[in-house]
Amino acid sequence: MRKSIITGALTGMILLPFRTETAAQTVVFDGEITWEWPVAGNDYGGYSFYWWHQTSNPNYGEMPTDDWLSPDDYFNGEFRMRFEVLEQPTDKPFIIQVGIWQDSYLGSDHLEQVCDRVDIAKGTVFDASIGTPSNWWSLQGPGNKLDFSRPEDFYRIGMVLWNPSPLCIPKDKSWGAEGCPEYKDDFFPMRA
Repeated sequence: MRKSIITGALTGMILLPFRTETAAQTVVFDGEITWEWPVAGNDYGGYSFYWWHQTSNPNYGEMPTDDWLSPDDYFNGEFRMRFEVLEQPTDKPFIIQVGIWQDSYLGSDHLEQVCDRVDIAKGTVFDASIGTPSNWWSLQGPGNKLDFSRPEDFYRIGMVLWNPSPLCIPKDKSWGAEGCPEYKDDFFPMRA
């Protein structure tokens, strides 16, 4: 059976695993968000990061909590995303990526994979494939992939927003010297 993941009005992720019976969809995240900078209490991320799933606040939508490889192989399937900007302080375009972070106990050696960058412009809707996690960029290099057999060790599933020029993440300097918080007012608060 083929399975899909859709992450909603904000983000639609569809993952089509390797099974050939009937195509299906599985909703991961579906809903309207208000993305702010910074986030009070860091409830869902902040500083250009938006997380639906955190260890302290697990949310897998309709996904299984114990295994994303069997019986359906989501790691080698296709994710689709739908993202629409409803309100933004400016008309400046931006870039987003969907990512998954695993094994927070490893510190800077944690596993992290993100899809290719997706260009977004205010008033447009992105609704397309963002590829398969098995081919996404990996923080620790191509040989260090997420382990989809243990999604309970995912400590973040979410998005990263990038300023397109200069290419940088408008994160606070406390989250890394390469941040460019001077661009935050172009994007936040955003309703999507």
